[in-house]
Amino acid sequence: MEWIFAHMEDADFNEPLPPPGTTPPADAATGAGAGGGGDGPNPEHVMMLTSMGFSDVHAAGALKATDNDMERAADWLFSHSDDLDGAVAALDAGAAAGGGGGGGGGGGGGGAAAALEGGPATY
Repeated sequence: MEWIFAHMEDADFNEPLPPPGTTPPADAATGAGAGGGGDGPNPEHVMMLTSMGFSDVHAAGALKATDNDMERAADWLFSHSDDLDGAVAALDAGAAAGGGGGGGGGGGGGGAAAALEGGPATY
């Protein structure tokens, strides 16, 4: 309820929410999005996540995994905090392979690879 009172004066208060996976218009409340092209992570979001102690690579990977949603990216980072390097590597590997699921993986190795064998979670 407090959020409603705090945002009543917003110009887009009565506008419907955009569909998931779409980027907000350039004239959104934050003003960010006026030059991103939608491919890279929002620099403001990266800065916020790095101020929480995460590296630029981890922040960018989390934003990529969550369609540039900063709150979901923070949740993603905390839920993958036991092996952020492996989770970001799995994201990059999934993007390089066309986003296909899983992968058989040959050879043995670390337990982290086995935990991520199914690929990163989809938010």
